[in-house]
Amino acid sequence: MHISEYFNYNFLFDSHCHLNEQGYDKDRSTLISEAIKNKVEMILDVSVDLETSGKSIEISKEFQGKVKSWIGLDPELFIPGSSIFKTENLNLSKSSLKFFQDGLKKLYESNKDYIIGIGECGLDYYWLNSGLEKNEIPKNTVSMSKDFQKDIFTLQLELAGKLNLPLSVHSRGAEEDCLTVVKNFPGTSGIFHSYGGDYETAKKVLDSGWGLGVNG
Repeated sequence: MHISEYFNYNFLFDSHCHLNEQGYDKDRSTLISEAIKNKVEMILDVSVDLETSGKSIEISKEFQGKVKSWIGLDPELFIPGSSIFKTENLNLSKSSLKFFQDGLKKLYESNKDYIIGIGECGLDYYWLNSGLEKNEIPKNTVSMSKDFQKDIFTLQLELAGKLNLPLSVHSRGAEEDCLTVVKNFPGTSGIFHSYGGDYETAKKVLDSGWGLGVNG
């Protein structure tokens, strides 16, 4: 299904936020209620791992029709220094990554009415390149992280294709590689959120049928 079928809204909505983050636990309901009161008709809550995906679904259930969930696995799960990185992630076997795909599929099958798509997922080279330049991340770890990111991204593209869902793609510092990966899944569509690449790559993304979210 093309991304325009999901986002052809003629009203004000938030396409990408992280209301499931722990920092919103105290005032989340108030924040959402205030947004609705101020004519925000739809809020799309983005997840970064299985835990936040489940939490996002619960928020969507509480605010039915006003909040919908993106369920997904952020590439920063595999980047040392990220707040969501866990050391054991880089010690996983490639075959064990299927566990994450199965977890997302199970969440979707039990909560279809509350989920809009898969995300956020993708590739992030920004923090890896920064860490490499500062000698904070060894070169072999950078390579390993990129491999894991591509593998988990691929699994989410496969799942989105099977479930006919759009994707919210994180592509910071890796726009060209993200485009290369998604082109292997011609049946998928979605949005490169918070796009920060150049014009030429942006044109290729749009020509491939994907949308762009542009930074403020």
